[in-house]
Amino acid sequence: MGKPRIRGPATLLRTAVAAGLLGLGHGFPALAFDVALTVAENPEALRPRLEAASLVMAAQHDDITEAHDIVAAARADYRRLLAVLYEEGYFGPTISIRIDGREAASLPSLQPLRKVDRVAVQVAPGPRFHFALARLAPLAPGTTISDGFQPGEPAGTGAISLAASQGVQGWREAGHAKARIGAQSITA
Repeated sequence: MGKPRIRGPATLLRTAVAAGLLGLGHGFPALAFDVALTVAENPEALRPRLEAASLVMAAQHDDITEAHDIVAAARADYRRLLAVLYEEGYFGPTISIRIDGREAASLPSLQPLRKVDRVAVQVAPGPRFHFALARLAPLAPGTTISDGFQPGEPAGTGAISLAASQGVQGWREAGHAKARIGAQSITA
């Protein structure tokens, strides 16, 4: 065995600086970029669903640092967030995704960003629509349709899709293996 090394103040200072730069002193790593989600009219039930659907939020969580990946995630988020709002019955939303102050959808593709520091996602869901009339016909005898597809309930695409699927499944269970949706009419 060799002689034990004695660390002087300069060595300890370098070690402390290195640990601080790596985020070890705080117990958590530094995030690659900041993300803020603001939901207007504050329907708190929407926030977890929007966060879960957001690729920008996932990119931050996964420490993605490449600007082109963050921009691509932001551009995809318009459709993903819109789908969540439609599923919940919000058909008049406004979605803004700003990367360092500029709308993600308007960023030029041929002049990519070198770095992204901040992404601000603002969602104004607008009014929530409810079923005034909800009808699915014809139904096979004994078919049960979910409680979400009835007058007074939120008129989301999720409830409509589930009801249609249950109607088709009812016919298939009644011996009509090739049952499918024939036509549909949705009026708002």
